[in-house]
Amino acid sequence: MSIKTVVIGVGRSGSRFLRAAQYIDPSIGKIEIVGVADIDPEKLNALAEIDIPLELDFKKILIDVPCELIIIATTDSSHYEILRFIKEQSIGYKKIICEKPIVTSEENCQFVRSAFDDDRIFVSFVERYSSAVSALKNYIEINRRSVSSANFVWSKYRIKDSRPTVGVISEITHPVDLACYLGAVKDDNDFQLHFSCILESDYVRGGAFRPDTMTACAEFEGGMLLSGTSSYVHSQRSRTMEFLLADELSKVVEVAVLHLDNKGGTRPVWGIFRIDGDAISPSLETSCVTQSQQFGSRRHIEKICLFLEDVISDIGGGGSKALPTKAQALLVQKIVNEFEKEGNEEIRRRGFSEGRYASDEKEIQQLYELAKLMKFGVSKELPYDWSSRY
Repeated sequence: MSIKTVVIGVGRSGSRFLRAAQYIDPSIGKIEIVGVADIDPEKLNALAEIDIPLELDFKKILIDVPCELIIIATTDSSHYEILRFIKEQSIGYKKIICEKPIVTSEENCQFVRSAFDDDRIFVSFVERYSSAVSALKNYIEINRRSVSSANFVWSKYRIKDSRPTVGVISEITHPVDLACYLGAVKDDNDFQLHFSCILESDYVRGGAFRPDTMTACAEFEGGMLLSGTSSYVHSQRSRTMEFLLADELSKVVEVAVLHLDNKGGTRPVWGIFRIDGDAISPSLETSCVTQSQQFGSRRHIEKICLFLEDVISDIGGGGSKALPTKAQALLVQKIVNEFEKEGNEEIRRRGFSEGRYASDEKEIQQLYELAKLMKFGVSKELPYDWSSRY
């Protein structure tokens, strides 16, 4: 089954989707890229070697190019405009994939909630497809565990990054989604915010104030606690979560640990530690390593490939419980919006130097190489594994 696909936005996120489309398991189907839109003419020029429509205006590509799958990989702030256009112009499609966050304001969330069916939009919470997350999810279900609490540290270095951003508000959606996914939180679950603290600074390119660090704690209906910190001004990437797991009597019996960026992000690891008296002794420790595939190198894009394969299966009538639906994404956004609400602790600071702005030259060169890959097929490997920097 071949799925005709239009990609809107070919920055770092959109480029990964384009690359992942070349490495889909052929026994599942094929993602056929039939059109690309981006506001940067230099990026489109880099893809000119591919014989498909390339447009600066996403509206033109959606009207002129029939497709079954629309991938929205643009800046956060533009998602609402694109989704509204799709709805108002009755653009034909079977599924939409949207980068996270799907939309941000409550008003825009309400529009998406009413305008689109839940099974028509999937949001790019691809950490669900980490081998470590899949293994832990399976362990929780087989052993009939429930999540009593989830704690996270989810940070990266984005000082003077060239990409537009709404700040760490976008980044914190990943651990919130994983907590809801592993904790089996329902879409209509109620929650209470205990506290949140936001640090804002001029760390972004151009010096505008944006949230760079957020710490928060919330409690869900049923008792699960969620707490943690997310930051864009850490010296290195860190994505770690710990869960207290309870048995059928609601007694906490284990601590589960996820390390999603172990050894440069190539070896996600999970572990279970049983609570035994006054000490915590390991009862189980399993390393989950992304396996190579015979149909091509999926290094650094395995999660996106699995996500796309799930979407293909869903279009064909299959799919899985891992697919992040519109309703689940809107719950995550509701939680994050509550974290951000005025009235919670907010601290502003200024003091970052001008720094050295990230260059877009390498990104353009990568698109040229990606165009060759798309034109000649997976036998034409990229000369270097550029997606590792994302």
